[in-house]
Amino acid sequence: MHVWLREASTSVLRRAEDLAVEQAQRYFEADRLRDALKEYRIAQVFAAELNRRSES
Repeated sequence: MHVWLREASTSVLRRAEDLAVEQAQRYFEADRLRDALKEYRIAQVFAAELNRRSES
């Protein structure tokens, strides 16, 4: 995992996750499924870090 991900504030991670999901939805609506999948994977990385923090 990238060091910056662990150093980013929780609010920044939440916003980044939201933006990645929004972009994925736009790609999905435009029938760009490969790009949508990439964005959802990015969102999952942010969500995993947020979950790790909430469990600590």
